[in-house]
Amino acid sequence: MKKETSEKILMEKIKTYLAYRAHSEHELKRKLIKNFNNSEIEKAIQVARENKWIPEPEELASRLADELHKKNKGWLFIQAALKKKQLPPVQKQEEREEEKCQWWVKKKFGKIQHSSQEEINKIYRFLSYRGFEESIIKKVVYEYKNKVT
Repeated sequence: MKKETSEKILMEKIKTYLAYRAHSEHELKRKLIKNFNNSEIEKAIQVARENKWIPEPEELASRLADELHKKNKGWLFIQAALKKKQLPPVQKQEEREEEKCQWWVKKKFGKIQHSSQEEINKIYRFLSYRGFEESIIKKVVYEYKNKVT
């Protein structure tokens, strides 16, 4: 009786997590390991997989990448987020990355009259912190520098 109750509680937990948002198997395991043993979790995740409650890793990766693109995060940031959730990497879209990078520069540094090296370094740090690759940053900063001066 106790085992059945534990399994029911586990399945309800999984349903609750998945109702809130799509989770990877890794995320579910990480959350559930606090209260349940590994074999129970594996069985429950298998049931969830069979019932197609858990999306395919590629679909999940694509969804998460789209969410982060909407928040104007850089490709490196997105890849790190996917890796953390043990999801497969997504392909980089060079043009989209450049547009997001330009958007940040306009939003944060838009109307500056002169561009000192200190200001350029500040822009570079700002963009790299948001996960943009060095090549994209250099290109955008070069364009910005030429527009400003």
